[in-house]
Amino acid sequence: MGIIQKATAISTAMLFTLSFNIHVGDALAGDYYPPQNTEPAPEVTVVEFGTGWYLRGNVGYSNVVDPEFSLGGAPTGLDLGNANTFGVGAGYQYNKFLRIESSIDALSNLSFSDRSIINCGTWDDDGNTATLEVPVTGTCTETQALAAGATAVMVNAYLDLGNYGGFTPYVGLGGGAAYVRWEDYTRTGTCTISTFGDCQNALLTTIYSNNQTSNAEWKPAAAVMAGFSYDLTRNLKFDVGYKFTYISGGSAVDDVQVGTGFSDLKYKPFNVHQINLGFRYEIW
Repeated sequence: MGIIQKATAISTAMLFTLSFNIHVGDALAGDYYPPQNTEPAPEVTVVEFGTGWYLRGNVGYSNVVDPEFSLGGAPTGLDLGNANTFGVGAGYQYNKFLRIESSIDALSNLSFSDRSIINCGTWDDDGNTATLEVPVTGTCTETQALAAGATAVMVNAYLDLGNYGGFTPYVGLGGGAAYVRWEDYTRTGTCTISTFGDCQNALLTTIYSNNQTSNAEWKPAAAVMAGFSYDLTRNLKFDVGYKFTYISGGSAVDDVQVGTGFSDLKYKPFNVHQINLGFRYEIW
């Protein structure tokens, strides 16, 4: 019986020790592994510098509707040639529909010219001031030439009309001012006679000649645009556009000699039709 009692006591002690170790281990395990937070971590938004900004560059060809010129109140026949254009711009894309930009566009190699038949006038055939002068019997012409250039500085607003397979059509409006430069004005009258002795006994005589420095001035300007862009990459777009620019009128040349007096060569507003090709790079 003593042996049985000893065995029972030993077994009881072992069970007590095992139970104590289990409870202590659970408590320690609970302290070491805290309960996990099941709520999602707050989302971190990374703001990139320059997001939405873009740069633009283009070249093009323009057709300028001839403005009406007048000298001393009389219309002239100055005709304008076509011009090359180029421009740069920087803007901000507010959302997928609206973008605002500032731009500088230049028109170069504009030239006006005119050749017309004029009255040859009269000449003193006998050198006697007491007698009437006789009409010059010949053909007299007047030629005019004038060079011009313009640089338009504008703020433009564009409405993008959605992306369709990489193509994004758009329309836009712009307003600002154009620095118009008129240069190298010449006006010459010549007489080719048909009767010997006319025009001071010369076969070709210059009746008058003007070569004057012209004006340069800022004029109000406005524009409307339409076109489309195509996504070459995520950041680079190819752009094809039409632009109509209105530039108000003014004085091209001051104090041109007309007969015994002086008059300004004035011009009415003129319109520029442009076709532009370019690229737009978005800074993301």
